[in-house]
Amino acid sequence: MDAPVLWHLRISHYNEKVRWALDHKRVPHVRRAPLPGLHPLVARAVSHDRTLPVLVIDGEAFSDSTRIIAELERRWPQPSLYPSDPEDRTRALALEDYFDEHLGPQIRRLLFFLLFSDAALSGTVLMGPDDERRARFMSAAFAGARPFVAHYYGVSADRADDARAAVEASLDRVQQELDSSGYLVGDQFTVADLTAASLLAPIVRPVEFAGRAERFTPEAQALVDDLGDHPTFDWVRTMFAQHRGPALRRVGTR
Repeated sequence: MDAPVLWHLRISHYNEKVRWALDHKRVPHVRRAPLPGLHPLVARAVSHDRTLPVLVIDGEAFSDSTRIIAELERRWPQPSLYPSDPEDRTRALALEDYFDEHLGPQIRRLLFFLLFSDAALSGTVLMGPDDERRARFMSAAFAGARPFVAHYYGVSADRADDARAAVEASLDRVQQELDSSGYLVGDQFTVADLTAASLLAPIVRPVEFAGRAERFTPEAQALVDDLGDHPTFDWVRTMFAQHRGPALRRVGTR
């Protein structure tokens, strides 16, 4: 079997969710990262969908992070991200769905709103600090694309307020769900922990998060500073430090 190919966006939290699952399972794979903004065309070309991530395995394309992880569990069951106990598994999958639906879109909407305040810095945030040439290009492109981005992701001042409330609710939900083990379900790392930590990574910015930027817009940094004392921030850093690890089995990347 040829190595699976992951089409992804470096900065995206949903893409981090799949990257982490692949690395957690030590699945050798190749990564391809199109420019943000062109990714819907790439996604449609490889999967007939319009979003990334897309994982191609033996010529079959899988989109949607939840579906991709389910396929990884089927093909590479160990180490498992799904609890063996049926009740725990149901709870873990329910939490995965909750954070996918209630946190992921809202944190993206909120960060886009805060990025609008500084078009020059937006390219660095989107591309990361190590690709200055493409970051400058993305800053210029993002300045012109802001109306489209606002429409596509539902970005506005009113919705940003709602998004912040949803992010704060998700931070609280993590604390409510944590077991004495320090994990969301049972006594081991599961898809619930991976999902919550991945989707919060853009604001927590743990050192292991591949899409983190060294700088943020002042408005975005103010958000991080304001929320940074929440205990879930430390929990996210712990999950990354203990379970993210390096991509030891990746055979190619970009």
